Amino acid sequence: MSNRIDMVILAGAMWRGISRDEIPAAGGIAISGERIVAVGTPEQIEALAGPDTVIRRYGDDKLLMPALCDAHLHLENTVLCESGPALRYVGTEEECVANCKAWHEANPDSHWIIGFGWHQANWPGCKVPTKDLLTEALPDNPAFLLDIDTHCAWLNQKALDELEITAETPDPIGGRIWRDENGEPTGYLEESAALNIEPDVLKRAISDPAVRAGKLLETIELLNRRGVTEVWDAFDTPETWYEALEDLQEQGKLNLRVNTCTMINDNPDFIETAQKMAERYPNIEDFITFWGFKVIGDGVGGAHTAWMCEPYADDPSTSGGCLLEPEEFRRRILACEETGMPVHVHACGTRTVEYALDCFEEAVKAGYVQGQRNCITHCDTVSPKDFPRFRELGVVAALQPDMLAPTPTYETDFYRKTFGDAVYKYAWANRSMFDNCDYISFSSDSPVGFAGKLDQVFRSTQRTFNDGLPVGGIHPEQKISVSEALWAFTWGGAYQLNKEGIKGSLECGKFADVVVFDHNLFTCDPKDIQITESQLTLVNGRIAYDAEA
Repeated sequence: MSNRIDMVILAGAMWRGISRDEIPAAGGIAISGERIVAVGTPEQIEALAGPDTVIRRYGDDKLLMPALCDAHLHLENTVLCESGPALRYVGTEEECVANCKAWHEANPDSHWIIGFGWHQANWPGCKVPTKDLLTEALPDNPAFLLDIDTHCAWLNQKALDELEITAETPDPIGGRIWRDENGEPTGYLEESAALNIEPDVLKRAISDPAVRAGKLLETIELLNRRGVTEVWDAFDTPETWYEALEDLQEQGKLNLRVNTCTMINDNPDFIETAQKMAERYPNIEDFITFWGFKVIGDGVGGAHTAWMCEPYADDPSTSGGCLLEPEEFRRRILACEETGMPVHVHACGTRTVEYALDCFEEAVKAGYVQGQRNCITHCDTVSPKDFPRFRELGVVAALQPDMLAPTPTYETDFYRKTFGDAVYKYAWANRSMFDNCDYISFSSDSPVGFAGKLDQVFRSTQRTFNDGLPVGGIHPEQKISVSEALWAFTWGGAYQLNKEGIKGSLECGKFADVVVFDHNLFTCDPKDIQITESQLTLVNGRIAYDAEA
């Protein structure tokens, strides 16, 4: 390692990320090449600077800390949805359609209209939309609009035609094509009916390599501006996007570490696929790394498709269900565990969380688990008896606290009604999880949440909707501290990805993935947490974003 100090960052408030309950203090870091080589007081670190050292100074109204790891997002969806029509929180179906039409008029070269973020709960009557208004507004261009959970899609007739979805198209296992009284598709696709065609739609949406690379670069720049230098991509990334990532890396423009996975739901050759990917991207210190397997165990509570131990409070006729046959779900997880590679399970319902833990426990007893970082993600609802099992089994809880507030106001929230009081008491129960689990990561699940934004920190520490209600927070006993939230968003994500030895905290020898936020998250007004962005972001010691540039 060189003795040359390339950069020194001095701050009135530094949070190192070395424990869950750390209090920020004045401090600084010295960087040589790609690594942090010293951490100490401002005086100690400034004394290391040479004549050519770049020195950056920040007051105690800013916060120096490890860069964020968004440990569960959908990279391709994020790229497309960040550049598509704005549909999140729109108040009517008509407004959604108008936004799509206006976006297409502003982007006439885009054949497909890809949108995201609408939800009928925000509309008068809360009715699921049909293709009619969307078809009338966009008769010649296919529209594919994912809802806020990305588990259901709204299509116009042109999209149904191009995807060859007709009255004769059967419902896939674990999904449903909604139909009218004549059996014709209404334009609303639920669960695997939407999820299975999504990769094809996204592939069609951007076919030009130059356009793909440009949009990817814009998204990476957005993440850097929000203090993110690492993501885990929670979907099968198509080959075209790997090529774009590799091209950016060769050009020295890839300022984001991307961890990939293999989906097992609809891939009969998932073991072989994963082994090939592990050979292609074996180095955890590289910018593209293969991580393991992903399985979607159930749907989402808002659509009553999350698999629950109990019936839904507002619809006792159903308790949701597993998106695979439960025995096949178990078989596939055990097959993955036998390879020694970790498994990341999407589980929103109490029963899916319980069943995933059962499968991991069986793998432990069979001797398969040898330190891999198995995860259960979302954990929207968890039965109280299952919280301690995360620690017992060493399972990572990969959480998105912002999902507690799926609508802009507390009054319009639908989860209280959907789950009922007994279940809702332990919905997004961050305190219970932190008290019973050793390994926790935070993430956005973008585009469900905003990629890399600090909404996860705000929601887990305040537990209010964006309108500030309810006063004191929803089940305030489930609040956590700012330090705990940041620990999950940094060291916790690094641990999930088996990288806590090389990043995730400000320690000597680790990669200089660093952020200085423009608010001190420990002292600022809580409402400012959601608008906080980076003042300076470094990845591997190089500047990826500089607000002063």
